[in-house]
Amino acid sequence: MVIWVVGTMTSCVKNDDEEATLYDDTAITSFSLTSGTQYKHTLSSKGEDSIYAVSANTILANCFFSIDHYTGEITNKDSLPKGIDASKLLCSVSTYHNGVPYLVPLEAGPELVLQATDTVSFLSARTIRVVSTNGQNSRTYTVKVNVHKEEGDEFTWHKMSVLDAIKDVETIESALLGNRLLVFALKANVTEIYAITADHPDTWEKLNTTLTAQAINSKGVVRGDTLFIADDGMVKYSLDGETYTPLATTNVPVAILGKSFRELYGQSAEGLPMVSTDGGRTWTTDAIAAVESGDEERLKTLLPTHDMDFTCIAHPALDSADYVLMAGNRNPEQTESNPYRDDRYGKVWRKVADYGINAQPGQWVCMHETEERARQLPRMDNLQIFGYDNLFLALGGEGIGPDAQPAYSTIYESRDGGLTWKASARCTWPTGMDKAMHMLSVTVDKYNNVWFVCSGTGEVWKGRLNRLGWE
Repeated sequence: MVIWVVGTMTSCVKNDDEEATLYDDTAITSFSLTSGTQYKHTLSSKGEDSIYAVSANTILANCFFSIDHYTGEITNKDSLPKGIDASKLLCSVSTYHNGVPYLVPLEAGPELVLQATDTVSFLSARTIRVVSTNGQNSRTYTVKVNVHKEEGDEFTWHKMSVLDAIKDVETIESALLGNRLLVFALKANVTEIYAITADHPDTWEKLNTTLTAQAINSKGVVRGDTLFIADDGMVKYSLDGETYTPLATTNVPVAILGKSFRELYGQSAEGLPMVSTDGGRTWTTDAIAAVESGDEERLKTLLPTHDMDFTCIAHPALDSADYVLMAGNRNPEQTESNPYRDDRYGKVWRKVADYGINAQPGQWVCMHETEERARQLPRMDNLQIFGYDNLFLALGGEGIGPDAQPAYSTIYESRDGGLTWKASARCTWPTGMDKAMHMLSVTVDKYNNVWFVCSGTGEVWKGRLNRLGWE
């Protein structure tokens, strides 16, 4: 025991004699936020807006900061959600060779050692100076904490310049071609074209081109930098919205209604879907997926023939494939002789356009062959469907049939490829929009902006889901 005690005492003496190593270099090696608060809005039972606070610690723990040692900038590229209180945050700073971090005050005053328990305001950029352990050298960093100023899942709308020329027009279509928004308006049995540009969004221009009445039946389909329409018995294309060149003159659709990455879709005079796989030069009747031999004729009776629209999104499960949706109504006339007058729902069809090696041509499949399944797409005139944020949205005018609804009352969404539909909480109507319109045309640009063009009122609206505009 005596020998053990003496050895222990000797060891302690040696540790006391050791000197700490001091370094002349240092740097910030990591920065993170450790604690804070987020303020959220809610509605009370009386419909009154109120604010409540929750811990933001989990959100902050998943927020990563990058350090640029060359510029001395520390920042989070993925902004924190709206409502984070950046005025009171705790942070953690790790340094190289145990350098000491000092927080530089925003106004005149001494620098203070930055402790993990110090509440710091990051409403503006803050400076942290880290000093080497020997006190001879230091490096300065600027910390910027980015916080979103808008809710990511809110839809924000902006009213654009009114197009007076369509206030007395019943039928319109629209298309986005390059930096131009084109509006096609049927007047006196001819189709006139109006345009605004991104450079002059408040000035409408009437283009020096008129098309036949047939052109208004096409959806103004744009693929790449080319606009396709069916006009005067021909398929035509345009690169600027003013000059139209014939592309196909035989076996052409009466209307061009949609596109995928490699295909164009139209409707024949008999109401059958048509497809072009060579950029509109040749057209054939598109295939319908028949389960049993000879079943194709029965399935044709389920095809929509009125208020038709097409859209597509990238297939969620397949590479090099699109998921295409076609929707519309069967004969909407409310006459005794019409076998479809009591239809409760619109007809929705889908097609997988697969461009992979050895892939077989896609076929159209009817999503609902019976009326039994709930939450189908209601019948609406002026039906508009569009892919947005990896799901499908639909809206329309006056309801048709036994479950008719008011015009432009609900925007529907489908998260299962068009099988079921419900009122969308994501895409909302513009506040203050005049719904006493004749017709609404919807188009989506490459920046995820949704455009509403309204005949009868001349209103034009541009909106976007906030987070789809964040870089």
